[in-house]
Amino acid sequence: MSKRGGRTASVGRAVNNAHARANSQARLSEARLRTVGIASHVALTLLHDGRGRDADMRQVAYALNMAMVLCERGLGREWLALVQRAQEALVRSAADSHKVGKWVLDDDAYALICEALEIHDQQAEAATTAAIQAAENEINRRARQAKVLHISDHF
Repeated sequence: MSKRGGRTASVGRAVNNAHARANSQARLSEARLRTVGIASHVALTLLHDGRGRDADMRQVAYALNMAMVLCERGLGREWLALVQRAQEALVRSAADSHKVGKWVLDDDAYALICEALEIHDQQAEAATTAAIQAAENEINRRARQAKVLHISDHF
């Protein structure tokens, strides 16, 4: 019984290791890519049109944080400065929004953030699910230290 149990455990570990290797190379499905991309772009459009809500601002902030971390980790490193400028534009827009009492983005901020979201979309398509999960873990770690873009509820 111990031999059989030992073999079973060994086979189980081998299967788990193979599954882990396969998952580390897995990519987001086409449906998930569309959902993520559409959500971010719709949120951005609503903010630009002055119809955005807190959830829309958080959606865009999260996408920019993800793009930044993926750039830092080598997936589009050459776009890091652009993504950081887009984050700065979103922060400025939040300040402007407080003056008018609703979430708004000016045309320049909108154009810059659109570019950054296009980078995010390309990264999401190219990244493995393991890389995305690792980036999300890093975003959460930084959020606990207040070192990523964070938008609180205001309107």
